[in-house]
Amino acid sequence: MTTLESLANQAQVQASTLSKLLAEANLPSPSFAPDAPPAPPHGKEFEKIQAARMSLIESANAIRDLALGPEDCITAFSDGIKHDLAALHVIVDFNIPQLVSLDGEVSYAEIAKKVGIPEYRVHRILRHAMTSRIFREARTGYVAHTGPSAAFLRNPVLRDWISFNLDEVRKADTQLVETAKLR
Repeated sequence: MTTLESLANQAQVQASTLSKLLAEANLPSPSFAPDAPPAPPHGKEFEKIQAARMSLIESANAIRDLALGPEDCITAFSDGIKHDLAALHVIVDFNIPQLVSLDGEVSYAEIAKKVGIPEYRVHRILRHAMTSRIFREARTGYVAHTGPSAAFLRNPVLRDWISFNLDEVRKADTQLVETAKLR
């Protein structure tokens, strides 16, 4: 058995364990649906669930990295994240999650009109965000919430936290190399 197959089998066992622990605690299974729980359970009574989640996440990340290979792993890390963050920055700064009702949909054209950005740009930005499961295209030309995008509506502090990281921390990160050179 290859490392990839071994990790996939391990991830299957970990996913089953997590599902079992969630069911035993009468908690819903993870979902991308807009009504998905906004955050995993926390607290001492959920330590086993947290451990199962972290093990599964670690295996899933290892599978992804193996499938990418060494060079693509590095380029995906350095190239992909900047576009993800840029799309998220626009979504947060223009408060786009607030423009979509939890159980409805809205057209790209309507979003563009409300935020004052050309429709083709709104389309590109949101379609990119959809690759990270932030929003979904309910039908051609219309945007609907997923669990991650709906989290902005359910937890107003999330927008502030993301804004702080994108507006302040990200700028500071760009100075790390110069700071490291200081003596």
